Amino acid sequence: MKILLIFYGDFPDGNASIARIKSLAKGCKRNEIDPFLLNVLPTYFDKNSSTNDTLDGKWEDIPFKNLILAKDYYKSKMHKVFYFFFVKLLSAIWLVKHRKDFDIVYFHLPSIYNSFHLFMLCKLLGIKTIVDQTEVQSFSGNKLRRKIHLIEEKLVAKYSNHIIAISNLGYKYFNSLSVQSISRLATVVDLERFSPFLRTDKTHTIGYIGSYYDKDGIDTIIKGFEIAIESNPKLTLKLIGAPSNPEKTNSLITNSRAFSNIHVVGKVTYEDIPAHLNECDALIMNRTKSNFAQAGYPIKLGEYFATGRTVLMSDSGGFSNDFTHLNEAIIYNAESSQAFAEAICWRYENYEQASKIGLNGLYYAQKHFDHIAVVDEFTNVIKTIK
Repeated sequence: MKILLIFYGDFPDGNASIARIKSLAKGCKRNEIDPFLLNVLPTYFDKNSSTNDTLDGKWEDIPFKNLILAKDYYKSKMHKVFYFFFVKLLSAIWLVKHRKDFDIVYFHLPSIYNSFHLFMLCKLLGIKTIVDQTEVQSFSGNKLRRKIHLIEEKLVAKYSNHIIAISNLGYKYFNSLSVQSISRLATVVDLERFSPFLRTDKTHTIGYIGSYYDKDGIDTIIKGFEIAIESNPKLTLKLIGAPSNPEKTNSLITNSRAFSNIHVVGKVTYEDIPAHLNECDALIMNRTKSNFAQAGYPIKLGEYFATGRTVLMSDSGGFSNDFTHLNEAIIYNAESSQAFAEAICWRYENYEQASKIGLNGLYYAQKHFDHIAVVDEFTNVIKTIK
């Protein structure tokens, strides 16, 4: 059996969703399903990065194709519109040309902005599809964007052979849309990536990795950290990732009273993530209480737990309902800077106890998020699709 995994982002490096897709591809290969990775649209456009540099190649002996090579955003609207339709046409031609090369096609969060046209093309061509809904996109954005995503989600529910939901709320939502078949697949982490970097030393460094979307509550993180360093000025806040809104994020940081204690790392490679996270002795898993935040399940949470470092977690609902305060994480009131600051202080005032909480998180990841067990569920689903 052969599977085509269609996604968007940056390859071979990329964000947490790319790590999930890599784990799924490795699992397919391990279970005698031949994977092929197709990246239809880069998103980072880093001129100095090696990612998106190669059209065709192999990652861990798995073939991949970056459909286009792009290193910068187009400046004018005319160029952006041309680029948008050119990519859609090019990807459609590629899929038609290779339609008989695969038995099933996997999509990660298809939308009109990336691969939804290919999903509908698969329906027209009679190709089986499996859709990984790691978010409910109609829960976020302006009114028009929500309506567009709602239409997409209804069509995905109607025409996909199987939907994967990452959270309980996502499962309930898509199941209510009369899907053909649905299952829940947990967040996935390759624990072997992190084992060489495990540390237990005190670094006084609090880490966050992500894209700083509204659901991540970056303002709560910055303000809470300002409060925390009043009682512990040794602390450093390490921010890893590329902000979705650089102007807003940069303004929050440069205008912060804690500016000199904030270390902005920026985007790092897939291979460098474990070392960066393990340099921190506390990691921030913050979300707002929005429906959009609750419908997702942070992929990075698996990576946080894999470090064995202490996780500071907001009680946002959704994913946070799976955990117990002072067992797998230090849980604080979401959207409260003061509560976040108190969680930071508790971590360092009760260092040994908090470190044991971090180990409990690692044990949880080993039991529930390990990529071998979770991805085996994924390949079993593939084999049952008719």
